[in-house]
Amino acid sequence: MQTGKYASCKYAGGNSLAYLQTCKLARLFTCILASLLLTACASPPTPSILYLDYDEEGIVQLWQTAVSPSTPIPLTDRCCSISEFAITPDGERVAYVQSGANGAGELWLMDADGGGDELLLSDSQAEYGQVVWHPDGRRLLFERYAPSPQLYWLDTMSNESVPLLENENGISQSASFSPDGKWAAYVGSPDEGIQLFELATGELRTVRSEISTAPVWSNDGQTIYFRDRAAAILHQGEETDHSKHEHSYIETIYLFSYALESGKIVQLTDGVVDDGRPALSPDGAWIAFGRKAPRTSVGRSIWMMRTDGSELRQLTATTATTHYGGLRWSANGRLLLTQVYKIDTPDEPPSLMVLDVETAVLSPIQNSGFLPLWN
Repeated sequence: MQTGKYASCKYAGGNSLAYLQTCKLARLFTCILASLLLTACASPPTPSILYLDYDEEGIVQLWQTAVSPSTPIPLTDRCCSISEFAITPDGERVAYVQSGANGAGELWLMDADGGGDELLLSDSQAEYGQVVWHPDGRRLLFERYAPSPQLYWLDTMSNESVPLLENENGISQSASFSPDGKWAAYVGSPDEGIQLFELATGELRTVRSEISTAPVWSNDGQTIYFRDRAAAILHQGEETDHSKHEHSYIETIYLFSYALESGKIVQLTDGVVDDGRPALSPDGAWIAFGRKAPRTSVGRSIWMMRTDGSELRQLTATTATTHYGGLRWSANGRLLLTQVYKIDTPDEPPSLMVLDVETAVLSPIQNSGFLPLWN
């Protein structure tokens, strides 16, 4: 038997059955080896970015772009502006929200390349808001405003839609699912805070928070990270004795964690700051977030820290004119996708950039765009 570009067998007489079996085994071995080599050498798929932006007629459409600066590809050509979108966990499909020509809320589903556009739901009595996919990739939660927001299920196979909670008329919005899909977290009214709803049992827990932004789940589904208001003490005067100088207070916004098993809440950040929504790295080890001074219009800079609040470091400079938001980690945990807004030029649209968290280098992607997501 010889091996080379192709495996071959040379018959030299003897048992022909043994010869044929040896030939088949040799070819099978070569095919398996070639397959393994192709798999090992194959390049990983190049990530793309989906985002919203205006077309030439001033209508917000869904676009696709590469990580490096390139000509964007329009994925939709709608008559009315798109306001929200969400990508399925497998990256194959996109659900998006638009207001119909008659003002009705509309929920659409399409392939990630822009094909297969399908109207899932239309409601002349309400508008639709944020959309979030369940990890099963079949069901989703969406916000229905009539006029207050309430969360509704939608099964994309049957198009059946029901409220998340039966006989519930209160506010529910800003949903997120635990990675295993067993829990749904959402924000109620300010006096209700964050609600944790176990889908199988109907158990409902309350976590105090006055901020209406969706909590972020840890990879194991045992912890949520969220924002809440607090107060920082300001010491006045030069007297070092705490009992002899005056104090004032300023409202701040910090990041916290909540452990499902123990019910323990831990404050992760402090100082005279306003910290934005956390973004958890793919390995679950780091939290990225925006930070600015409280009660000011000063733009947010980008920071990161360990999930226990340690190893805090600033990644971008703090300026009064630049605001970084919408942070999203790349799958390899190296890049942060962000939309950048210049406060001193309010008539200009936000732009899209990526930040290398190891080198702190910012790279432009598109000069115009908002609400970007990796795909």
